[in-house]
Amino acid sequence: MGQENTLRVTWTGDRLPADRESLFTLSIAAILSGKPGVNSVQMAFRSALKFIYHPTGLTGNAQQAYRQLRWSLTLDGLRVQNPGPYYVTLFLLNANGHPVDAAGVAAPFSTRKTTWCQRAARCAVRWQTINDYGRVLSPVTANVQLSRTFFTPCNESFFMYYSSLKMPRMAVLALMSGAISLPALAADNAPVSQPGPAAEAYIVSHPDKVS
Repeated sequence: MGQENTLRVTWTGDRLPADRESLFTLSIAAILSGKPGVNSVQMAFRSALKFIYHPTGLTGNAQQAYRQLRWSLTLDGLRVQNPGPYYVTLFLLNANGHPVDAAGVAAPFSTRKTTWCQRAARCAVRWQTINDYGRVLSPVTANVQLSRTFFTPCNESFFMYYSSLKMPRMAVLALMSGAISLPALAADNAPVSQPGPAAEAYIVSHPDKVS
């Protein structure tokens, strides 16, 4: 018969936040006692478990927290924002048809940067989560487009050239990712300058040109 042990955990550090969950890793090693007998094998097991402190009085529904995640897309990849007080485990996550192993968690009241869907104009995200009882909850999907704020670091001559030719969005992405160069697309007499501070002002005054 197997032996059952009870583990009691006591917090002795500074007071934990009362408005959100706190996440720890609980590492447990199980080592058999006594000496191995003849023709026998002894094995030791070590487990690393998510250990979450859940303060009383938190708002919202912990099981629905994964549905509240907000996704945005930049050239550097997807960003996931968790507006609630609960940790969300990202399980069976798929980005543009590619499964993501060990996707990790989304921490409460935070935005996490990832490298998923780098240099993409759009990203289809599908994710699930696991509740406190080990149940895998139903999948949620989101279709995310490249954020307009991506264009703010560009130089003024680039935007002038883009507005004059009505360049397709994918060509803009190719330019900014370094896949092709601006001189390669520009006419012989088109100006090509270094990035300048007037770019953001141009965007503000010509929002229709960069939408």
